[in-house]
Amino acid sequence: MLIATTTISSRAYGYGFEYQGLNYICDDHNHTAMVTYTSNSCLSEPNYPNIDNSIYIPETIEKDGETYTVTSIGAYAFQRVKGLRAVYLPETVTTICHYAFNDCYDLLIIEPLTNVEEIHEFAFNMCQKLVYFSIADASNLKYIGFEAFNSCDNLQFDFKIYDNAKYIGTDD
Repeated sequence: MLIATTTISSRAYGYGFEYQGLNYICDDHNHTAMVTYTSNSCLSEPNYPNIDNSIYIPETIEKDGETYTVTSIGAYAFQRVKGLRAVYLPETVTTICHYAFNDCYDLLIIEPLTNVEEIHEFAFNMCQKLVYFSIADASNLKYIGFEAFNSCDNLQFDFKIYDNAKYIGTDD
């Protein structure tokens, strides 16, 4: 079985900075950006404690006079954000990294997932209120990691898995 992934690590990116209330790490070579967590203690405290209800992630951000395209939601980016009910992604996002929305208990909806290619392990772990997940064009979807939707007990999917999908995680 071929497992194709594009793991995004902060080592490949430059320094983190804040833009319109969210933290990003930029890849200066490719002019891409990844939404990231708020502190180095991403595993011990909630990220973005002041977010209430909805967030809109922009398609592009500006840093030092340069424009960067937001292409991914980084590992642990929104872990344990309480009160977050909806996330609106730009069409430029292709990757949702592991534990990106871990334990976002109140998260109900994330859309649109137009060009998502990869949803990594435990990306939506413990999003117990997440009820609907739709990918408008799932022909780009190539990877769903192990337990990507672990404990999403109320979730209904609306997309077809195409033949070009390289890996769909299972608990076997």
